[in-house]
Amino acid sequence: MAYSEAEILELSKRIGSGTTLWRWASQGCDLRSHASVQTWIEKNRLRETNVTKSKRRRDHESDKYLSVPVRRRAVTLAAMGDLPPIGKKGAAAALERLEASEERAHARLEAALVRGDPIQIQACQEFWLRCSETLRRLDLAVEVARRQEETKVPLRVAEDTITAATEWMRISFAVFLSSEGLALMGIRDYIGSS
Repeated sequence: MAYSEAEILELSKRIGSGTTLWRWASQGCDLRSHASVQTWIEKNRLRETNVTKSKRRRDHESDKYLSVPVRRRAVTLAAMGDLPPIGKKGAAAALERLEASEERAHARLEAALVRGDPIQIQACQEFWLRCSETLRRLDLAVEVARRQEETKVPLRVAEDTITAATEWMRISFAVFLSSEGLALMGIRDYIGSS
């Protein structure tokens, strides 16, 4: 069966990508027959791996959200109620908020475990793990930054310190040589002794 570019383009608007339709047509699918197309779709769905199914579900969820017009999304967010006032800013406040979120997520997980609903348990566990991992990373980043700020010395101060140390070493070595030079060379002072 020969298909024109225009026909595949028209079918791709209803069925799927043009590349997929060309491949199905080359493998014997009658794209003009609804039953044949449904058979190919079902056959491909049965051959999908779990990873592909999961990706398709995620894409479908994100497509549902993205298909909502921006104006409607703004109205939906406004209809959710007033947001609480903005709290403290900065890394320390973010860490506090994240700690509180992690505590609430863990409490939700505990409640889901008591109820025994496996879907809810999985969702709560995934959210709690995400919160915990984000908390761990932020805590580590704050600690590393704090440690670096305590140990870092400005370059100018380091240069001045090195210059002062080298001057002190030069002067102290010159004084040492002037006072101990004769003794180091083995010259005895015979003028004072008779």
